[in-house]
Amino acid sequence: MNKTPLKSASQHQVVYFTHAQGPVPAHHIQLYCPTCNTSYRHNYRVRNGIRYYYSDKVPDVLHVGEHQFVERRLITTWLLDMVNACKSATNCAQTYNQTFLDGSSDDGDNTDLEAIRSKPQSTDFCFSPILAHRHVWDAVILLCLLEDLRVRVVVIDGVTIGHPCCAVHRCQENLEKQTERFCRFHKAHNAICAVVGCFAPILHGHLTCSDESHLEAEARHLLHTQSRVRRPTIDQASNTTEEVPVISFNGEKLFNVDNNQHVVQEDIGPTAHPSAPASGHKRLWAQFGHRRTHNEQLIVAPCSVIIAHVTFFGAEAVTSVKDFIMAVYKYIPPPEHIFFDNNCQLAQVVQGKYSFFDNVGLSVDVFHFDCKHSIADSYCQRHCNPRSFPELRRNDGSWYFNSSAAEQTNSWICDYQNICREMGREKFEFFLDEMIMRRNMFTLKRLEQQGSMPTYWTVDELRK
Repeated sequence: MNKTPLKSASQHQVVYFTHAQGPVPAHHIQLYCPTCNTSYRHNYRVRNGIRYYYSDKVPDVLHVGEHQFVERRLITTWLLDMVNACKSATNCAQTYNQTFLDGSSDDGDNTDLEAIRSKPQSTDFCFSPILAHRHVWDAVILLCLLEDLRVRVVVIDGVTIGHPCCAVHRCQENLEKQTERFCRFHKAHNAICAVVGCFAPILHGHLTCSDESHLEAEARHLLHTQSRVRRPTIDQASNTTEEVPVISFNGEKLFNVDNNQHVVQEDIGPTAHPSAPASGHKRLWAQFGHRRTHNEQLIVAPCSVIIAHVTFFGAEAVTSVKDFIMAVYKYIPPPEHIFFDNNCQLAQVVQGKYSFFDNVGLSVDVFHFDCKHSIADSYCQRHCNPRSFPELRRNDGSWYFNSSAAEQTNSWICDYQNICREMGREKFEFFLDEMIMRRNMFTLKRLEQQGSMPTYWTVDELRK
């Protein structure tokens, strides 16, 4: 061990964001060892341009910016808000600033941080005491990375939450920029008409070709995207609703075209699809922006602990669900039973073809079986009726397991849609991973408090 004294030291003014006292001025002392060319900071040391965080314990104060430090207790509060209230980093920062920097303001507008910035700050601060949303994100990510986050029936379901992706169907390559339509491997598609099924070259300055109906569709798209989208309004006198076109979140839009090749009306139905009846008009489907991933698929235990999740880029295809299950349970035995609202299709794909599913019961969850599946579907009634599996029911006919656990979990995770919708892929996956792991921790604590005995099974125990 090198015991050379660290005699080279420098001191810098910083802002310390505390949990109870708000932002306070502070000093950060940095040490340097010329022998090993290592700089020692509060949370880490730097050598050859690489940070090495101290591994003995997570510090009470984290260095999150060049001149910004945050108390760990405050970061934990932000994480609790994100998990329990789906609060964004922007709202966490605004709440903090309004509490400590503008809490006594009488100007009647506590939401405008420009008012805070315009006010004279204390001369004790060398740097701005305003907390930015990027400091919240950096603090949350850093704490999650530093912390050591240490039944055989599952339920599967998908939730419509996603991030921007390449406009080519099912392409999983990352976008280089969030504003682009295609990934680096499909950039040639930018020169092709945005109307699906049309492969003509685009006109200069347009996203469509010279076809009049295609140009008119693009013009209507630009008109609606460049102006504020109005909400349907009700005329109190006539009690009529104004019909307002709505643009899809995926940058996709469906148009009706008359016999003269003119766009007569955008299709505003939420379930509109090119295969839907055209009501006497030709349907025109255009992709003016990037797509979004189709859904996030979850495997959930009946006790509401989330076991795994994966992003589906194109659709909730049963073959994708099959691959997801086999990947999760690749090295351990699968559960004895899987609830899935589309098991009647999944069962026909896997039974007799994949030995993995030989001893796995595949039934539709109770709610969807009773309310969504036709009694005329003989295969579903014969093979996927949950009442046909006696191991799932008690003697009095009640259910051992909560087959709606995934649906109930979806109602929690879908609240993150507005926070996640413009995240890049890496940030999206990291954020969801952390929220899920922390929710699982709270779920386990709640189960323990209720007298249950939640635990993790080792691979050896599962293989017995």
